[in-house]
Amino acid sequence: TLGHAFRATWPIWDLRSPFFLMTTIYPVQAALIRAGVSDVASLVLAGRVVMAVLSSAGLWVIYLCASRLYGRTLALVATVILATESLQIVFGGLELPRTLSAVFVVLAFFFLRSERPRMAALTGVCLALAACLRFSEVVFMLPALLSVAIERRWRDAVVLMAGGLGVRLRPLT
Repeated sequence: TLGHAFRATWPIWDLRSPFFLMTTIYPVQAALIRAGVSDVASLVLAGRVVMAVLSSAGLWVIYLCASRLYGRTLALVATVILATESLQIVFGGLELPRTLSAVFVVLAFFFLRSERPRMAALTGVCLALAACLRFSEVVFMLPALLSVAIERRWRDAVVLMAGGLGVRLRPLT
């Protein structure tokens, strides 16, 4: 992000996918640069703060989804477990997409519980966004499809795949 922000010749496009960095961290860093901040340490800290905020928002997503599905008590337990989980703590303040992709996976399976077609489309979109953040998250598409297939929700399977395939990314320049 800093190479792009400072228009440096640093080969940032050697990354397999700039999607995560350019949609989460870069906008904040670019705004700070426009405001006159040029200290690299401050810009790196800004990226980490962005991820800490997004990771904390993930706790709210877990709580809201779990409370609707299982009640407030179990939702609170689930949120506390996630908040104290070592990977959540370690990666929550780093410029890595793990915690944010997990939010999209949780949202996807929350949306999948509904039998409305638009929720199946949102499931596909969330899973595709998670896979854009971390390529390995594409593996969650299979259990989502199996889930609707077991329930013989064929239309939802098609809509889910269409939602996922509809997330098309171009190189972010």
